Amino acid sequence: MARSDKISYWIATEIVSETNLRKRRILLARFISVAHYLCFDIKNFHTSQGIVSGIMNLAVMRLFVTWSGLTEKSNSVFEELKQLFTSRQPCRVFIATLC
Repeated sequence: MARSDKISYWIATEIVSETNLRKRRILLARFISVAHYLCFDIKNFHTSQGIVSGIMNLAVMRLFVTWSGLTEKSNSVFEELKQLFTSRQPCRVFIATLC
């Protein structure tokens, strides 16, 4: 659990500390892409959940201009990940994802 918290905090810190808007958008999209790859290709749900948790940090979610500049693909991938990790029955969702 502590490792997931460290990952989450690191992700949020990296995104928020980037002052260049274009680079921040690229960084956010990259983290979303990595979380998707870890979750669906490698099946590393724990690390992927840590990344999504960091992206869902309030400080990151309040970066409205950054979020508005993401591509539709990045937004849809993030919504898919968010639904996966905020489900009321995550075990059922993980099993469905594995099959």
